[in-house]
Amino acid sequence: MLYILAWLRWLQVNGIIRVPELKEYADQYQMMIVCPDGGNSSWYFDSPVDSTMKYETYIGAKYRLWLMKHYKTIKDRKARAITGLSMGGHGGLFLGFRHADYFGACGSMSGGVDLNFSRNKFDVVKRIGYFIDQAQLENYSVINVVENYPKDSPGYHLLIAAPKIFFTITIMHCMKKWYD
Repeated sequence: MLYILAWLRWLQVNGIIRVPELKEYADQYQMMIVCPDGGNSSWYFDSPVDSTMKYETYIGAKYRLWLMKHYKTIKDRKARAITGLSMGGHGGLFLGFRHADYFGACGSMSGGVDLNFSRNKFDVVKRIGYFIDQAQLENYSVINVVENYPKDSPGYHLLIAAPKIFFTITIMHCMKKWYD
């Protein structure tokens, strides 16, 4: 099963239209592809300031239980992966690392890995609050949860591309954090 997360509902609205091969790939590889709704600028975590924004709980717990109840799925976490584009790239890694008991692999395409640099952009403060302290902010950044990923997992993948702000931040922080 492959979870694909998007930015501002792009995939849910445009994904199958722009990439009709997704259906063919799903059939060819006998794979379920799910595209949960990430809302507008949810960043796929539970907002500490907006009780209606519980996307980590929704995707990491409730949605997955619903899928397992209503569809025949493989129970092994190594049969499930999560990835996404832009905000969904952050969500793919964030949820993949924090719910590694469920996801065997995770990925990101142009995802923001450190919310420190986009704190005042892309509605991040709207989701985490204006007065959040540095330690709390770090709990929501992928760059700080990567160490929690189980060593027996197939792995994770970063595809670094536009937007330019995420490219620069990803390169600088991945090198600093992972190679120090």
